[in-house]
Amino acid sequence: MEFGNQGTSDSHKGEAMSVRIKICGITNVEDGLAAIHSGADALGFMFYEKSPRCVSNDQAREITGELPPFVARVGVFVNSSPDSVKRTIDESGIDTLQFHGDESPEFCLQFGLSILLAEPSAPPHWPPGSTSCTEAMCSEMRPDG
Repeated sequence: MEFGNQGTSDSHKGEAMSVRIKICGITNVEDGLAAIHSGADALGFMFYEKSPRCVSNDQAREITGELPPFVARVGVFVNSSPDSVKRTIDESGIDTLQFHGDESPEFCLQFGLSILLAEPSAPPHWPPGSTSCTEAMCSEMRPDG
């Protein structure tokens, strides 16, 4: 699965950039299927308790069980414990991880799944050092390099 910042470096000049769409904050089957029918390649499930769109492992399992096999099921975490992430992987049906906290590369890679890391970014006209609160791009890391 190719998520990330393909085509953004000089080494990709002249190549077509592949764009993949992820819709985050899915909380029910109907919204997940609507996102897929609208062209989403991946669905994000919030496992951050402070998020108003947080879902339980059981809720995520119910939703992921109704999805077609070609759709990535992304679990979104913020500074979760390794045990919590492992339990969520085992119980929820997710197949990709996304981290928004202070997780180290070693932490992220220990689970053996594809990983998306949120990278803060700011519009070019913002003062230097400013960042937006929105996810601007993702870098993909795979456990196999």
